Amino acid sequence: YSELEDYYSKLFENHFIAKEGFYLKFKSKDYEGTVTKGSGKPLLEFKFDHKYEINDIKIKKTFTLRSSGEHTIDGKADISKVIDKSALTHSFNFNSATHDFDALFSFHNKSIKKMYSRWDFHYFKGGEWTFTPNVSRQLCKKIAIGWDFTFNGAKNELTSMNLALMFRPNKWVRAVLARNIAGSINKNTDWLRTGLVTFKSRSKLDKNTKIGFDYIYNLETKAAALELGLKTHPAEGFMVKSRINSGGDAEVAAKLKIADKWHLLVATAFNAGEVTGKQQPHIGVGLEGKLD
Repeated sequence: YSELEDYYSKLFENHFIAKEGFYLKFKSKDYEGTVTKGSGKPLLEFKFDHKYEINDIKIKKTFTLRSSGEHTIDGKADISKVIDKSALTHSFNFNSATHDFDALFSFHNKSIKKMYSRWDFHYFKGGEWTFTPNVSRQLCKKIAIGWDFTFNGAKNELTSMNLALMFRPNKWVRAVLARNIAGSINKNTDWLRTGLVTFKSRSKLDKNTKIGFDYIYNLETKAAALELGLKTHPAEGFMVKSRINSGGDAEVAAKLKIADKWHLLVATAFNAGEVTGKQQPHIGVGLEGKLD
């Protein structure tokens, strides 16, 4: 389910830099750097890749260093020659300021036709650990189902569960209906009044324009939230994105090609429900580019 969340979050996250103030991102073949400056200290992030092989097993390491002290080492090994259509991944997170750390190990497999599985083991400082199996299966050409749950070994209980039904009626539309539960899950759990029901959709109006929305309903509080998003390319080298949620928070971002491998980003965020004279909009300016 986390991989599904990553796909649907792109419309509402990428390029929205208004609250970051200043933004700079540069890429090369093997490394990537990001600098942001909001209301506090500048935040720097540097990421670089290292690829190698051991006994014909391709391995990729990604090292991420941050000025905040939160560092990450990600790794992926293609073990398809040992286990058909399989891979191993890991993610080590360490905070040099607080000395906290955690490690996530995952086994990925696609050997069964129309089925994908991922098995996660997550270890945290202090001895707490969780185990999460993730399974998805294509029911037919246009419908698939996905399911996962998390077992907390220290608490000896289930602490989350997600069930998703995915639709793709044509190449222009993609949607997911999901049931999400977080917290202690046991025989006393009221399945009809606990957790969230979410419905997310992404649609292409044409080759240049994409729209989407996320609808979230809380079964316990009876509260609902809605977020709408739009991404369009009105001209070559020019992109505009916008988003607004049911609380009135809105943001508009634009990306303009200014050189062969460089783009200028400008974004502004505000609350559509506030009186015009009392608005305190956020404005962000940034650059994105490649160095090779």
